[in-house]
Amino acid sequence: MPDSSLAPPEVMPDANVAQGVSARRLQMQNARAALKAVAQQDKAKAESEGATAGFAVRSDAAAKEEEMRKAKQAKEEQAKRGREEAAAAQAAGRVGAAQKAEEAARAKEAARAGGAEQAALEQERAQKLKSANASFEAGRLMVKKVKYREAEAAFRTALQIRSEVLGKRHEEVLKVQTELGEVCMRQDNHVEAARLLHEVYESYLAAKGQADVMTLKVVHLLGNALSASARYEEAETLLKLTIDACSLQYGPSAKNTLVFKTGLGLLFDKQDRLEDAEPLLREALAARRRAALVAVVSGTHDVNDLCASMGSLAVVLQKRKQPGPLAEAEALYREALELTRKHDEGKESRTSIGLMNNLAALLKPEASRSDEVEQLLRQCIKAEKELYGPSNDATLNTTEQLASLLHHTRGLHAQAEELLRDVLQERRAALGLMTSDDL
Repeated sequence: MPDSSLAPPEVMPDANVAQGVSARRLQMQNARAALKAVAQQDKAKAESEGATAGFAVRSDAAAKEEEMRKAKQAKEEQAKRGREEAAAAQAAGRVGAAQKAEEAARAKEAARAGGAEQAALEQERAQKLKSANASFEAGRLMVKKVKYREAEAAFRTALQIRSEVLGKRHEEVLKVQTELGEVCMRQDNHVEAARLLHEVYESYLAAKGQADVMTLKVVHLLGNALSASARYEEAETLLKLTIDACSLQYGPSAKNTLVFKTGLGLLFDKQDRLEDAEPLLREALAARRRAALVAVVSGTHDVNDLCASMGSLAVVLQKRKQPGPLAEAEALYREALELTRKHDEGKESRTSIGLMNNLAALLKPEASRSDEVEQLLRQCIKAEKELYGPSNDATLNTTEQLASLLHHTRGLHAQAEELLRDVLQERRAALGLMTSDDL
């Protein structure tokens, strides 16, 4: 037990002291209350701010969630639209494929039909050309037989068909048109011949030029047709153009150039422009004599052009009707006749027939040489019958010349009459006027 004697003495508080303690306690209580109130305010504020912050967080989260939901919904809608569009495209593709297949089938069918139609057209075209070729060959055969009217009909048929199938400027068309023009010339239808040949000339000129060999062939024929139609200025212009072109292309003494120089000389001769004709023909003859010498050395000798030049110059000299020119003309005729017969191994040709006719005409005025003239004319008639036929104009004209000689110079009237009756019968037959009384 504790010693009670050691306990401090109990002191009684003073009233003032007690009062002061109470006041301090009250102050402390008030302070604690104030502090508590402040703490509660702070707590309330904190709680309020926390609630506000929490609400803000919750609002942001909700907004994000809503945004995500809407994005998801938009994505789903887009995907749905994509699926719908894909389905529609697939359906359209199936429809398009079906349409394309149907169109392809129709195209294939049309191609088959078109191919059949094209094949039929090609077959028809080939058949037409075959017919045209047959007519063309028939025409050429008729020319060889000197049946010019039949040849003309065949060539016109070939020309019409080829023009329809190939076009008017096709070379095969121009080929037959040239043949037709030449046949018209042989029937003395020079106006029609000039028309046909001028068309061919224009086509060749545009396609090949003035100096091309095909153009030159047509120029030669066209020049003759124009000359025969008395269209001398046109013919002269054409020949001069051709001479210039050939001189540039082949040379002034080349074969092609000389052909047209000779042609121009003959054109002048026909107009009795002898002074213009003779220099050209002498130039051509001199050049051909030089060429003939070269040809003999090289083994390619061809006398046809040389003999033609001799004959052409002789014709001009013969027209001068003077002793000197006549003697030179006779010498040229005889030289050319000897050369061409030697070249053709004794056979007569168009060249030799022309030379004999001209020589006979030159000798005919001299009565003392009538025997030789008669012999030349009879040789001409024989050759013309073989080459041209008995009813050809050339044959009949020569026969009439022989009859005239026999009647007027030789006094052989009966022989002359017989020959003239033969000529008359042939001409009537050619015109379709043959009757039983004429037989």
